[in-house]
Parts: sequence; C-alpha cells; structure tokens
Amino acid sequence: MTGVTVSSSRLDQLGDVLEDSDTLVIEDDGVGDVSAAPPQSLGGRFAERTIHILSLSKSLGPDLRLAVLSSSAPIVDQIQSYRSFSAGWTSRILQSAAAWLLRDPATWQLIGEAREIYQQRRDALAEALSERGIPIPPGQGLCLWVPVVSGTIRDGDARRTQYRRQPGQQILRLAKQSYSSGDEHTQRSLRGSCRCNRAGSRAVKGSGRSPRL
Repeated sequence: MTGVTVSSSRLDQLGDVLEDSDTLVIEDDGVGDVSAAPPQSLGGRFAERTIHILSLSKSLGPDLRLAVLSSSAPIVDQIQSYRSFSAGWTSRILQSAAAWLLRDPATWQLIGEAREIYQQRRDALAEALSERGIPIPPGQGLCLWVPVVSGTIRDGDARRTQYRRQPGQQILRLAKQSYSSGDEHTQRSLRGSCRCNRAGSRAVKGSGRSPRL
C-alpha cells in the first residue's frame, strides 16, 4: 500500500537475519492484486512460523472487510479457535460473496483494468514531480513516497503538520481555525467535513471497539 515493494534480494536478506531465530513472521499484503508486483513471502523458507495476510479490501472492495490468511496448520487452527470463541467473527455472508467474486472471471478482468489505471496515474504523478526536481523511485500500488527536505517547512506549516498528526479532534479544531479565512466553497467543504467527523465519532463511541477483520 505504501508503493514500495520487497524485492527477491531484499527478501533473502531478511530471511538471513531471521534464520537463527524463532521469530514469528507476519506479512501484511494490503494491496494484493491491485499491484502488478509479484507476491513475495518468507513462507517458502519459514513455513512453520510465517503468517501471510492478503487483504481483499483494495481489489474487491473495503465493504467486504476480509482478508485471506495462510500459514502452517497449527497456527491456522489456533487462530480459528480464538476467533470462534471471541467477540470478533467474520460474516459467512461476506465470505460467500468474496468467494463468488474470486471465482468470477469478470472480477479478474476488472481488477486487471484497475491495476493498469492505478499504475498509469502513479507513473504520471511521479513523472510530473520528477520534472519539477522531485525524483520519485519506481514503485507499484496506490501510493508513492515523496522526499521532504528537512528544515524547509515554515513555522505555520509545521504547526499545521503537527495538528494533522494528532487525533481527529485536533484536525477538526484546525478546520475550525481555518474556517474564517476560507472562501465560500472552502467553508462549505469544511462544514461537510465537520459533520462527517462528528458522525464518525458517534459511530465509534456507539460501537465500543474498533472494527476487526
């Protein structure tokens, strides 16, 4: 999801570091088939202690809130046992919907088209930034890394950046502070944003816990 992929050589280096340990390896592939990069995993090297999680949110849709987990039989059995007797569970209806989509050839055609479009947009943005003196390394997926020169941010911008790094309530406070200086269109957008933030806060308070896969 970051736009940076793990190469085969980098994977080998990580494997060498983990060779003489019993560390549990958890691989989280948040992009999945949306990225054109080939999948990489240490499961072939450490099958007994590697958990690979392939999210379906980017390829099939976030509303499914599903991922495919693969690991050794003991680990999978332990996870299934925990989820069967815990407060979180995975909807069988959503699982069936995802399984149907994965078996449908039209799904893979749409994913392939989306993958090409996302890559074209990413490459176009990277090219535009490079033309303006901001080199962007090659990558896949939905995001790209933009280098930021340290010490060039003005104090006001730094304060805004600090606000954005804080919880949503401070982002809302920043929006209110900027409200009076914005034009009519900006004010309408901020009003809508504030309403969404309040609704989201009510939903989180009502649920009592964060959503789980």
